[in-house]
Amino acid sequence: MHVPKRLIILMLTYFTLAILYSTLVPPWETPDEPSHYRYVMQLAERWRPPADPQIRQRDRFCRDHTYISSNYEWYHPAPGYLPLAISYKILISIAPHSLPADIPPFNPLFCPDPFTNPNLFYLETPHPLEVWQHRWGVLILRILSSLFGWVVIYATYRMGRLLEMSGFEIIAASWVALLPQFVFINASVRNDTFSNAISALLLLLTAELQFFHKHRILLPVMIGLILGAGILSKLTVTYLIPAVLLAVILAPSRSLGERIQSAACIIGISFTLVALYYICYQEARAALLYTEAQMEVKPTSFSWAYWKPFFPMLIDLFFARFGWANILVPTGWIRTAFWTWVLGTGFSPIHSRSLKRREDTLKTQVMILLLVGLFLAFVGVVRYNFSHFQPQGRFLFPAAG
Repeated sequence: MHVPKRLIILMLTYFTLAILYSTLVPPWETPDEPSHYRYVMQLAERWRPPADPQIRQRDRFCRDHTYISSNYEWYHPAPGYLPLAISYKILISIAPHSLPADIPPFNPLFCPDPFTNPNLFYLETPHPLEVWQHRWGVLILRILSSLFGWVVIYATYRMGRLLEMSGFEIIAASWVALLPQFVFINASVRNDTFSNAISALLLLLTAELQFFHKHRILLPVMIGLILGAGILSKLTVTYLIPAVLLAVILAPSRSLGERIQSAACIIGISFTLVALYYICYQEARAALLYTEAQMEVKPTSFSWAYWKPFFPMLIDLFFARFGWANILVPTGWIRTAFWTWVLGTGFSPIHSRSLKRREDTLKTQVMILLLVGLFLAFVGVVRYNFSHFQPQGRFLFPAAG
C-alpha cells in the first residue's frame, strides 16, 4: 500500500501535536479520564466487563470527588477498552509504579472559574516532567491511544482519493488531523479513540463497496465484522447501521438477491458478535439495561430554555474550548474553522449534483453515503441530548472528515 509523503508528514504532525498535548496536560485533566482509566484498570485485572460501582453523582461535578474518581463509565462495552487494557497489563508487569491507583484531590479553584484555573485536580508541581515522574505509564497509554487517530486521518484521505478531489483530499485529512478536539480526545485514556477509528474505517469500507466488483462476499464480511466490533467499542456506533445498509442498496451491478445476501451477511455477522458478548457476560447485560434506562427522554428537554445554549456550546466543544479540556482556542480560529466546515458541508450536496449531471454515478453514491453519515451523526448527538445535555462533537468525527 503506497502512502504519499504529504500524508506521512500530516500524520507525523498530528502525532507530534498529540504527544505535546499528552505531555503538557497533567494526568486526569482530560474529560472523564479518571473514570476511563478506572475501566482500563479493572478490565486488565479481571478480563471481564466491570460491574456497576453503585456510585451516583450527588453534588456538582467539580465537588463530587467520590463520583469523579469512580468508574462511572462502567456501562460501556468492554472491547472498546481492550487495546488499552492489554497495554496496561504489559506496563503493570514491567513497571508497576508507573501506573497509579489513586486519583488526586480536587483543585478548589477549578469550580468557581474553570477557564482561569483549568486543572480540576490538585497538582504538586507545575513542571510537566515532575508531574509525570510516578505516573509515566498513564502518559504511555495516552500516546498509544493517539495512534488510532491515524486510522481516521487515512480513511478521510482515502475517501478523498475515491472522489478524485484533485489534491483536496489532503486538505480534508488535514482538517480532521489538526482539529483541536480531535487531537485532545485521541491523546487521552478513553474508548472514543478506538470507536472513532472503527467508525471511520466502516465508512471507508462502505465507500469502497461502491467500487468493489471482485470477490463480492469479502467486503460484506469485513463490514459485518467491523460493524460488530464498532458497536462493541461504543454503542453510539449503531447510528451508522442505516448508512451501511444504504451502501449495500447503492452498490452497482448487483441483483436484488445479491443485495439481500450482502445485507444479511453484514447484519448476521455483526449481530452474532454483539449477541455473543452479551450472552457471555452478565455484567454486560446489566450495563445494557442501565444504558437503556439512561436513554429515557427528559420532559424538560422539550423547552427552548433547554436547547438555547446547545448550538453555541456545540461550536465551542467541537473545537475543545472549555475548561477541563485544558486548552483555550482563540475565538477567531473557532469562527473561521466553523464556517469553513459549514461551507464545506454545504458544498457537498452541490458537488453531488454536479457529479450526477456528469453521470459519475459511483462518486455520487460515495458523496451520498458521506452526507448520510454526517446527518446520522448529528441526529445521534441531538437524540442523546434529549436524555443528557452534552452538546459534544465527538460523534461527528467519523462523518465530518
